[in-house]
Amino acid sequence: MPPADAFWSLAMYGSDLNLVANPIGRYSIRDTTGGLVKDPGGGLTIYLQAESPGKEQEANWLPSPPDGEWFVILRMYLPRPEVIKAEWECPPIEPVN
Repeated sequence: MPPADAFWSLAMYGSDLNLVANPIGRYSIRDTTGGLVKDPGGGLTIYLQAESPGKEQEANWLPSPPDGEWFVILRMYLPRPEVIKAEWECPPIEPVN
């Protein structure tokens, strides 16, 4: 999990620099997002895609546009020292099929 003492937020933006409109009205996932399902090892997989990843993973879904460019921004409020010292590395976005 992102090392922050207040909260963290991952938000989805389109190429127009605005939040991405989507069918479930979710514009970000944060540490207080209800229903998030952690992986067996305690991690958190967030699905960044246009289509639902399926009912079982939908709680962790941050919808992207169906086409075109998009990007996410991870914000950490009251980041811990490892963030400030640039010792923490954000996990990469990994494409899956």
